[in-house]
Formats: sequence, C-alpha cells, structure tokens
Amino acid sequence: MYPRLPVCIVADGLYPNKTFFDICKINLYEYIVTFKDGNLKTVWEEVNALKDITPDNVRNETIIVGNTKKRREYCWVNAIDYNGHKVNWIECDEIVRRIAGKIEKKRFVFLTSQKVTWSNVSEICQAGRLRWKIENEGFNTQKNHGYNMKHKYSRVSWPAAKNYYQCLQIGHLINMLIELSADFKKFKIGKMTVKKLWEGLRGFLKFQCIDKNDISALSQLRTQIRIE
Repeated sequence: MYPRLPVCIVADGLYPNKTFFDICKINLYEYIVTFKDGNLKTVWEEVNALKDITPDNVRNETIIVGNTKKRREYCWVNAIDYNGHKVNWIECDEIVRRIAGKIEKKRFVFLTSQKVTWSNVSEICQAGRLRWKIENEGFNTQKNHGYNMKHKYSRVSWPAAKNYYQCLQIGHLINMLIELSADFKKFKIGKMTVKKLWEGLRGFLKFQCIDKNDISALSQLRTQIRIE
C-alpha cells in the first residue's frame, strides 16, 4: 500500500525462522531480531566457523553518561546462508561501570537483513535493543497504566479491535507529548504526580459541563508544545 515507506521490524527471539524471513523478503521489509543461543543451529555453526577468520569485523566504543561508563565490544559476520536467505549476525558485549563501583555485564545478539559494517554496527545494535523499550515503555503502559488494552477486544471483531487500538495509540501519543511538555511540568509540584493530574482531568471531563463556545474559541488559537 505504501511502497516508498521504509519498514524495519524489530522483534524478539521467537521470530528468526524461515517463515518470518520469507514474509520480510516478499514485502521488502528490513529486520533486526534477537538471536538466542541454540536457535537456528546451522546459523550458529556458520558464525562459530567464520568469526575466527574475520578478525577485522570488530569495533570497540566507550560511552560516558553522567556517572556511568559503558564499554561495548561488537563483532559481526555477514552473508550467512539460511534456507536461501542471507542473514547478518551481530554480537555486543557491554560492561557498565557505575560510580558506586557496581559492574554489570550484558550480552546482546541479533540477526539482521542489513549488511553490517564498522560504521553502522552500533546503530543497528541500538535499534535492536529498542524492542525492549517499545515493549516495556509502550505496550506495558497501555496494558497496566490506565489505557485498558486487553486481549478481549480481539475476540469479536478484528476491524473493531483495530479501530479501538488506533484510537488508543493516538491517545497515548498525545498524552506522552503533553507529559513531556514544559507547560505540563509546571503542575508537577510537591507530591503531585502524573497519575493524579490525569485523574483530575478525567474527573473534569466526566462531571463538568464544557461550554462549546469555549472549545470553539480555543480551537482558533495557535498552540505549540515545547518539549523539555
């Protein structure tokens, strides 16, 4: 429907399989998916065989954010054949040191359709890690923090489920923009929380009479949301 729209699917470790790769190839989708140890054994065999003979496919970087120092070591292997598909493998070992002396070690492994190079390996890896952020700061908020997203909406009518979820997404987007705005932050004083502010607004919309003339006048004003 939108042939010029670039799409990159970011998904968890359930997705690296031939069916998924076929769908992406047919629809010209890019992808970055989590790759677990033991999954697609033939791919892991190729990785273990090729990693030692591609010593130049490495990159190290150190990032300091506030009181945290992150050391990342990347390695990758391109053009691994899997059932007629060329997949590219990335591994990132991250050591996080905090000012208190606490050390955390993390490991991330991905398969991607995009050819990996020294210049883009960090960007691809960070994009793959966004899956966790999308799931836990997006879907989790919609399920457990007042948006009432539940499976029951998909059991009766698929078009109704899509319509409901699109409205939910629009509402969530508007809320996030407002919560990050400079004007909204002025109200978060003392013990006032975001939840309390939204409860107050919801109560106003539910029980107060809103003058349509006021709404009409407001709609004529030019409004700008400044993000902080």
